Amino acid sequence: MKWFKHEAMASYSDDLLLIREELGFAGLGVYWQIMEMLSLRNGRCPMQQVLLLKCRAFPERKIRRVIELATGLVVDQGGFVCMAKDKQETSKVFCSDVAPSDLAEQNAPTRTRIEENRIEIDREKEEAEEEKSDADFPNKEPQTTVSSQIDRARQWLLDERNRVWREPMMMRSGYSVLLDRHWPQAVEYFISHLLAQDKLGDMGNEHDTRQYFSNFSKMSVASGRGLMEHLSALDQQQGMMPDTQTAGPPLPEGAPPRPSPTAVWNYATDSWTELRT
Repeated sequence: MKWFKHEAMASYSDDLLLIREELGFAGLGVYWQIMEMLSLRNGRCPMQQVLLLKCRAFPERKIRRVIELATGLVVDQGGFVCMAKDKQETSKVFCSDVAPSDLAEQNAPTRTRIEENRIEIDREKEEAEEEKSDADFPNKEPQTTVSSQIDRARQWLLDERNRVWREPMMMRSGYSVLLDRHWPQAVEYFISHLLAQDKLGDMGNEHDTRQYFSNFSKMSVASGRGLMEHLSALDQQQGMMPDTQTAGPPLPEGAPPRPSPTAVWNYATDSWTELRT
């Protein structure tokens, strides 16, 4: 059994796209039949024999048109259809009376459509390759950059819809007024901590990020006291009076000034109590 090779994307070459646009898929079928005939005859077949492929749906003139449009086919001076071995050196003999320049003008709109089709084909090939890559690595997670991780964590913490979570968290921190006043700065301080400790990648979802911040901001831990001192320094830079209360209801009238940043007002004894760590 004889057979011949051809590229998997051969039907998307310029000349075969021209044939399909002008003569439909029947034109492609005739082209491949001619190629089969040539492969059985060492690449050279009489034109009269090729024209025997004609039928009611595909007359002789259309067969000649297929040969005209196919750059891989030529008609030699002896009237034989041949495979073009060198497209640059082969002088094509056209089978009709239409001049090559006229054919180029007639095919200009078709070539525009071919270029559009080629762009679409390239896009589909890229999508197919991406799908194949995803299929080969089903557990592969999408790559995220540090900047995208920062933006994601910042969005989760600054979203105003999180006020329901934020307010009780601020009360538990021990310096809610200060934290609320400088909330964006507190978020940036927290992100700097994540970067320094290389923990940004652990913030995989909104719940984990908020939980981490809740524990991070408590005044009972060193990180929370560091955050409170940072926000207090912002108050001083802005010329604001330091808070005499950081959490809970307003202090009673006549309450003495807060003795230290770690002191909290004890409403049972009406006095400041030093928070133990």
